Amino acid sequence: MLFTLWVPQKTAKLKRNATILNWLLFISWLPVFLLGIHLYSSNEPIWIDDHFILGMILGLVSGIVLHELGHFIAALSSNKSEVYELGIGLKFLLPCAYNLIDCEKASRTDKIQIYAAGCEMNALLSGIFLMLATVWDTFASAFFMAAILNISMVALNMILITGFDGMILFSQLLGIDLIELSKTINAIVFKRNIRKRFIRKGLDGFAFVVVSYVLELIKIGYPLLLILNVWEVILWIKL
Repeated sequence: MLFTLWVPQKTAKLKRNATILNWLLFISWLPVFLLGIHLYSSNEPIWIDDHFILGMILGLVSGIVLHELGHFIAALSSNKSEVYELGIGLKFLLPCAYNLIDCEKASRTDKIQIYAAGCEMNALLSGIFLMLATVWDTFASAFFMAAILNISMVALNMILITGFDGMILFSQLLGIDLIELSKTINAIVFKRNIRKRFIRKGLDGFAFVVVSYVLELIKIGYPLLLILNVWEVILWIKL
């Protein structure tokens, strides 16, 4: 179930405003995130009430919607990107958001910011929530949980798996088609004939097979490690 929130008409005024917001996001997300960590760790706020569920709802809804809004604003600020629609919805009874953009003709610099903007927005939110947790004791637990969920979204989106921001972002940063590389690695790991073909190439081919297995294990283990770390935080909060 999807609902359209915004179908923009790309005017000069809208592009100017989007460019300002995009630059503000670009220059502020890291300082705000680091400041939030510093303030929270320095003040050690006292949790008066347990608003764990509220924090989960706040973190998920704000993180998902504003993540996509970050991509959307960055695309609006680009001269050669087509921006069609921003919306929200429910998928498997969970909140979701989406954007319809086409940045194939955009410059490499613009593409990097477009694909990074969602995670920048989550990191910015995480820093803001940590700051709020230090000044609003009543809802400190909720803001802390919202911050944890948003930074977890950053980590999750940086996974080098097709469909996640990290795959396309690092492809642009490194100038390498990581999607095709990922397909090759999957073929080596899961298809014996292709694996044998690489091994027959000698030491270089054997090394590539070994590296492929290591990368595949990391790709599988990283999300599991992330889930376990978030679960540890949840259990700590409940205790």
